[in-house]
Amino acid sequence: MNPKIATAAVQYVAVTSALVQKQAEESLRYKKQEQEVKPKLASVIDHLVNTGCINATQKEAALKQISNHATALDMLVNAATKIQQYKEAVAQERTKQASELGQPDSIGKTEKKASNSLNDPYVGRFSNEPKASDAALRAILNNPT
Repeated sequence: MNPKIATAAVQYVAVTSALVQKQAEESLRYKKQEQEVKPKLASVIDHLVNTGCINATQKEAALKQISNHATALDMLVNAATKIQQYKEAVAQERTKQASELGQPDSIGKTEKKASNSLNDPYVGRFSNEPKASDAALRAILNNPT
């Protein structure tokens, strides 16, 4: 027998057995991850239904989506984006309220509200329109009963 062929055969067996060992370890790690995730999926879906993120009729579809790692990551990115949008909207509303004190809400808007003491942003401004407090007084004066 040729020693080169025998050496090559031994090397081939060593490399393939190492590869099979590595694949077996990878398979065991994957199965362990699946076993850890499986019990949590139902509780996550129930939480999403309870918080109104998904409809109760969509539980099965959501379970399929969240079971796939790629779509679960996409859902996580979408959720983080929505949270960031809500945070920015709240921050913008807070700065609007703090910086525009005494300014009417309709600045830059074309529609004009009826001016009365309840929706006028300026306290004590003279207006030809009857004020809400005047209407209440007139109702009392007109019905002296």
